[in-house]
Amino acid sequence: MKKLSIALVAGLLLVAVTVLVGREMAPTVHVQNRSDHPVREFVVELPTSRVSIGPVAPDSAGRVFFAPQAAGGTLSYRAELHDGRVASGEAAYAKEGQWFRTLRFTVHADGSVALLSEG
Repeated sequence: MKKLSIALVAGLLLVAVTVLVGREMAPTVHVQNRSDHPVREFVVELPTSRVSIGPVAPDSAGRVFFAPQAAGGTLSYRAELHDGRVASGEAAYAKEGQWFRTLRFTVHADGSVALLSEG
């Protein structure tokens, strides 16, 4: 009975570590709002999936993990601002090197959006 308990605990620990490490390896979208107003919604359309973050309060950030993409291509983004304006754009997305990648978007006070891909 003691061996079974130890094996069960070890198995659960292994699963927990795998989930935590896998999550940290997964690509992420990070949205930093540097404006004085909330961003209602920030949507990123990736080659094979879509993620949404929002609302994002002024001077705060949101982050979401996403599954590695099955294909490269183009990503597009759209920020719905507090006053109904929309800031949008697109960029190339490479399939290679997705693990640990962070797509870092910054919404500036004038409503413009900057993208930095890290990793």
